Amino acid sequence: MFRQIRDRLLNVEIGCSISYHAIGGSVKLVITQQGDFTFSGHMHDSGFDNISFGVALVGATPSGLAFTVQQGGSAEGTVAGLPFGTPNRDSDWITSGNNPIITNHSLIRRVPRWETSRTYSLAF
Repeated sequence: MFRQIRDRLLNVEIGCSISYHAIGGSVKLVITQQGDFTFSGHMHDSGFDNISFGVALVGATPSGLAFTVQQGGSAEGTVAGLPFGTPNRDSDWITSGNNPIITNHSLIRRVPRWETSRTYSLAF
């Protein structure tokens, strides 16, 4: 039981909301002491045009070691459903894996902050 509590305390969970123009959503990254990670997110296009997007999260230790996850995709706007269809306005993802570099829990504790980066482009 104490190991389960300790392992949960050594997990890191980062999340943020994203909003720009007619696209918005959220991303979440969970990293465990065992080196497992899950990067998930949801983006929604509430506008007229189709939108392609890219989202990245980067965490760096004071010594300069960085851990990066990214996702690209697209969501359809109203134009994709004209004249009688229904656009696919949502883009969802879940990416899981293991990175042996982050198995040392001190790496997780030393990550001072996480930066988000995002890019958008209209897709016609």
